[in-house]
Amino acid sequence: MDTREAIAERIRELCAMRKITPNGLSYIAGVPQSTIKSILNGETQNPGAVTIKKLCDGFGVSIREFFPTRALRNWSRKSSSDRRLIDMRRSVFTLLLPGASRSASCRPS
Repeated sequence: MDTREAIAERIRELCAMRKITPNGLSYIAGVPQSTIKSILNGETQNPGAVTIKKLCDGFGVSIREFFPTRALRNWSRKSSSDRRLIDMRRSVFTLLLPGASRSASCRPS
C-alpha cells in the first residue's frame, strides 16, 4: 500500500468510525465532494495540507491522530511521492503546532 492509498484508507476508516459518508464529510469539513472522491479513488497524487487539515477538523481529530496508522508511519523514503508527503506532513505540523520544529516532533516514526 502506498501513501496515497493509506490516506484514502484512513479517510474511509474515520468515516466508518463516525458513521458518516464521504458526502457527509464533504459538508462537515467544507471540502468539495469532488476532492474527497478524487482522494478516495486514487486520482489525487498528493492531497494538500489545507485539505488534510480541513478533513481532520471535519472528523474532529488532530493531524497527529489522522496519521497514526502503521501504513502512514512506515513511509518509505525511497519514493519521491512519499518524500513529498513527508515534507507536507512536516509543513502541516510546523504551521499548525506552535513551537514544532522540523526535527524530532515532525519526523515520521
